[in-house]
Amino acid sequence: MSLEQERDQFFAMSVDLLGIAAADGFFKRVNPSFERVLGWTPAELLARPFFDFVHPDDVAATRDELAKLAAGATTVGFTNRYRTRSGHYLRLQWNASPHPGTGLIYAIARDITDELADQLALQRSEELNRAVLETAVDGIIVIDEAGVIQSFNPAAERIFGWTAEEVIGRNVNMLMPEPYHAAHDGYLHNYLATGEKKIIGIGREVEGLRKDGARFPLELGVSEMHVGELRLFAGITRDISEQKSLLLAAEQANRSKSEFLANMSHELRTPLNAILGFSDLLTEQLDAQLSVGQRRFLRNVRESGEHLLELINDVLDLSKVEAGRLELRAEVVRIAPLLEPVVASARASADAAGLAFEAVVPDDGVVRADPVRLRQVLDNILSNAVKFTPRGSVRLVVRFEGADLVIEVTDTGLGIPASERHRVFGTFERLHEGRVEATGTGLGLALTKRLVELHRGSISFESEEGRGTTFRLVLPEARVEPVHGDRVLVVEDVEADADLIVALAAEAGLQCEVVTTARAAIDAAGADPPRAVVLDLRLPDARGERVLEALKAEPRTRAIPVIVVTVEDDEGRSRPLGADDHLAKPIDRQRLAAWLRGVKEA
Repeated sequence: MSLEQERDQFFAMSVDLLGIAAADGFFKRVNPSFERVLGWTPAELLARPFFDFVHPDDVAATRDELAKLAAGATTVGFTNRYRTRSGHYLRLQWNASPHPGTGLIYAIARDITDELADQLALQRSEELNRAVLETAVDGIIVIDEAGVIQSFNPAAERIFGWTAEEVIGRNVNMLMPEPYHAAHDGYLHNYLATGEKKIIGIGREVEGLRKDGARFPLELGVSEMHVGELRLFAGITRDISEQKSLLLAAEQANRSKSEFLANMSHELRTPLNAILGFSDLLTEQLDAQLSVGQRRFLRNVRESGEHLLELINDVLDLSKVEAGRLELRAEVVRIAPLLEPVVASARASADAAGLAFEAVVPDDGVVRADPVRLRQVLDNILSNAVKFTPRGSVRLVVRFEGADLVIEVTDTGLGIPASERHRVFGTFERLHEGRVEATGTGLGLALTKRLVELHRGSISFESEEGRGTTFRLVLPEARVEPVHGDRVLVVEDVEADADLIVALAAEAGLQCEVVTTARAAIDAAGADPPRAVVLDLRLPDARGERVLEALKAEPRTRAIPVIVVTVEDDEGRSRPLGADDHLAKPIDRQRLAAWLRGVKEA
């Protein structure tokens, strides 16, 4: 193969754009890559000055570069934009040299459009990251595997009082008070060696150390990242001093409110006790001597006192709910006897108001609920229905939808205007003012909603002004399948305590099976579900919470009532796991006996 043939083959095979041009501005020869990249045929490119293909804004720079080449200079890395056959422009990068004595220029070009776009995107990403770091309200600190600070954003400067120049290159433990300062390197080394996470990927509250030596509460989240071969850790920090101060102030205010309400309760209940007691005494002792009007006066005194007592109780209950101190005492009870007194009271009120009243309640339903609070909820709804129904009827329907307990109260009363519906469950809201006598504090439905939510339930309503209202209450998974048999599982490794529980159960008509370990309790309950479980938390092989978790995880044992009887006076550990009650040792015999009788009667 001749030298010319080799040149032609190289010319044809190159993926770069190879061209020979003259100082007159025309291509003399171009390789096939020109057509592949730009779309123009070689004939089209050779027929016109190459300036016709250059972007108008790049023509002047291209002419200057051509003049330099004509003067014998070499071009390296010159870029301009070439128009394609489809009409858009590509950025080409040129290297070119003049061929001495011929007036020709040999040039190589390649398309760098995508490369420039990638560089621009990277630049924008870096600028964006820099902007985020510089404007973030949270402190962002980046350290390496040795704990050395690599980056410290302006928010971190504000939080800790150090400048970035003062901390970059130093160990991050300079920002930590003891004991975190001394322990940090050990934590980091342990993670790198074992992969065991103490804080990485887990937000937590720690203490920070300012430049002036002040300690302050800090919310910290740490994440791991890899940049090339570098292993880095980014910490997001937030000074929560203000939030802690506000929380402390709120807690203090709440304690003050609770103390005030407790004191007011005592101060109000004392004279109320006298009012109610003496009104009853006068009615009993002087009944024969009283006129009809006097009896009515005493009845009004009694009813007003009872109403005031209800208001006091509502205020106190709502205060406990808002403070998170009102806890339900769930029991397994039959629904019909549970609601019987409420239904009887509502029926009497409806009769007195000249209203028809109907109650549909299943005879054989068994539920898990706080009986006192559930009656309180239904009493509030029914009393409102009667109160705001001048004529017509009130209807109560209780039914089960699967495992859910559904209670509906429908009246044919005034209905709730659309403009007032958002206020129904608000605190201290009294509806229908001006159309019927508005009495009370407006706490009834607000408290009702909170009590329902404590049962993990929901309450809603539908209403049509002038035609009535339906309130619908749903307690999810409240239904309990009745447990047959009178066996109580006693999980207790202290013999004397077990004997006492067995004796109390026998008085209630219940038989006992005693086991002394968590494993035996789980096995016994799973094999033959008992009617109830009396559970100690301190067992030789495991904590009693493990037994609770196992019982609540299985459908067959989930509904079994459990009372915790332990030396630990901490209900917060057992109730969230599903315990129905909690007794601290020494055992309150009366409370445990009452609980066991409730199990027997359920």
